[in-house]
This record gives sequence, structure tokens and C-alpha cells, in this order.
Amino acid sequence: MVRFHSDGQYQSISSGQVAFSDLTRVHEMHGSSGAFAQIVIGRDRLDALLPNARRLHGFVPRGPLAQLVADHLRAFERELPSLTVADAARVAEATLQMVGAMAASGPLDDAGRPAIELAMRRRILRHINEHLLDPTLNSERLCRDFGLSRASLYRLFEPFDGVAAVIRERRLRAIRRELCEPGPHHLGQLSYKYGYSSQSQMTRAFRTLFGHAPKDTPCAPQHKAILDLPDDAGMVSWSRILRQVEE
Repeated sequence: MVRFHSDGQYQSISSGQVAFSDLTRVHEMHGSSGAFAQIVIGRDRLDALLPNARRLHGFVPRGPLAQLVADHLRAFERELPSLTVADAARVAEATLQMVGAMAASGPLDDAGRPAIELAMRRRILRHINEHLLDPTLNSERLCRDFGLSRASLYRLFEPFDGVAAVIRERRLRAIRRELCEPGPHHLGQLSYKYGYSSQSQMTRAFRTLFGHAPKDTPCAPQHKAILDLPDDAGMVSWSRILRQVEE
């Protein structure tokens, strides 16, 4: 048993549990005899995983996810001497993602939650953009990669009509960008490249989103500028922006 004291508050940490402590803040830890493992995560890495990480000071996560992380850390420590440097780096990165997922259940008030959700949405949007050609890119894959439930993922992208709509729109936008590059272009090859089973399926989706067929794509400078807008669109629908420009 370890007693954690900071800011006039006490926390009891039992054997096998995980606790967060901010090394830049004054705190005391008192415990009985035994061994414990401490993992130090740089502020920039932790902030990249979860904004407002300072709120986690003194947080003792509980439940199945916390137990899973604790078991993983014990296994990591046990197997570390036998890992290659490359394998250890990969496991360390996976460990950071697990810690971030566990920290996401931390003590956050309603004021801090929008910033958390915005940061997570940005990370997922970057991931989607980087994997547009991956045929396995879907909501199930994103839930696994980011440690989210389907409900949480849906809530993040509800303003965009769901994450499937985002993936579809980003792929169609990528096709449209390629059509504005010097040709020739083969619509069938572009369709398969971006995960469509046929050219006709892609053409229907393209027409629904942009209001015209792929062969009629306008490539004037103002349209190219819109196609190159940054990934972080906040709560704005890309399809609405594109339709407004075309009008």
C-alpha cells in the first residue's frame, strides 16, 4: 500500500494499481516495503496523447482497462531484457497509447472535454489522411487503433455525419485533387485505388458529394485552393464548403 499526498489530498494506492504523478508538482509518497515500477513520460509526449494532462496528478484509474495496463507494464518489465532495441521501441510506443487510453478516463470537467475531443479528432483525421489507400480503413479499425468504443468514435464525428462519411469524403476529395493534376487519368484505376469496387460506384458517390461527374471537375485556381485547405476543419463540413464555392 502506498499513500500519495499532494495539495492537501490523500490517495491510497494498492498493490497492482497504477497512479499518475506530475513530477513538476510537490507531492509525497509513503509506502510499505515492496517494489514498484515508475515510468517517466515526457510532457510533450503525454500532451500529444491527452491535452490537459496536468489534471491527472494524483489520479488512480480503476476498472478493467487500468488492470490491463498494469498487467502489461509488469510483462514489459519482465521481458525487457530479452527485447531488441527495435522491439523495445515498438512496445514503448504501444505502451504510450495504452496509457493515453487509460488517462482518457481521468478526472475531466465539462470545460476540458471539448479540448480533449478536438485533439483526438485531429489525431484521427491525420490518421485517416495518411491511410486513405488502406482498404482496411474503417470505423472498426479506428476503434482498435485509438482505443475508443464505437459510441465514442461516433460522438467525435457526429457533426461530420459519422466517421464513415469522413473517410468517404476524404477519399473522394483525394480523387478530385488527382483529377486536377496533369493527366491522363483513368477513372477505373482511381476508383480501385481509393477502395471503390467499380468506376460506376465511385462516380455515383462523387456526383452525390460534388454535384457533378468526375470528368466535369473544375480545376480553376479558386477550386484548387479549397482542395488544399488544412485537415483541421473543426465542425465544418467539407462538402458544404465545396458546394458553396461551386455555387
